[in-house]
Amino acid sequence: MTDVGFEDDQWLIDSNGKFIQTTELLYRIAEHARKVTDSTAWIVDASDVHQLMDTKLAPLSLLSVETGTKNRAETDTGETSALLSVNLRLRALNPHYIEPITKLFQIFCNVPAVACVLVVAGWIHWWLYGIHGIERSIQDTVYTPGGLLVVFAAIFAGAIFHEFGHASVLRSHGGRVRGMGVGLYLMYPAFYTDVSDCYRLGRWARVFTDLGGIYFHLIFVIA
Repeated sequence: MTDVGFEDDQWLIDSNGKFIQTTELLYRIAEHARKVTDSTAWIVDASDVHQLMDTKLAPLSLLSVETGTKNRAETDTGETSALLSVNLRLRALNPHYIEPITKLFQIFCNVPAVACVLVVAGWIHWWLYGIHGIERSIQDTVYTPGGLLVVFAAIFAGAIFHEFGHASVLRSHGGRVRGMGVGLYLMYPAFYTDVSDCYRLGRWARVFTDLGGIYFHLIFVIA
């Protein structure tokens, strides 16, 4: 994992579609387990390595018991959900359905397109807040029958388009989205996009992936 704010190198293991941050020692153990699986008839994972260390190597004095116990303690940490993460996730779309759409949206993921969108969006915001004003628009929405329903529908559509922004920008930098769905952010329902594949990319690729949602929201506003 490169271009991060840590002083020391960080190590990530891709486990069943999820990235797990570990020490270099545990990464090397898992790496050797994977090599054994690829080059022999045995299927070995990190837990098998720990068992062999504790039950075979340590009793033969080839490995100290303390080392085996310490390594096991490093990996036996329970997974906890971050307070500000999206919880109770329900994946609604898998990559098979997402990739054709993100391929189409690559027309927005280039420097000329970004420049045009930023200029037009800036002009629209200047006109709306500086000349037209938002008070009249709010009044028209409130007093027009069905106006609020149209607003809610637009918010819903914009949120979906926002998520495709993250996925499309990730694709443009060589990453692959792992799914989209819905979940709970604090106590509110929210859409999410699994862009964890960007962890293996450079710093600016991760930054642009994060900003992709806002960028596509600007496109949605212009449209």
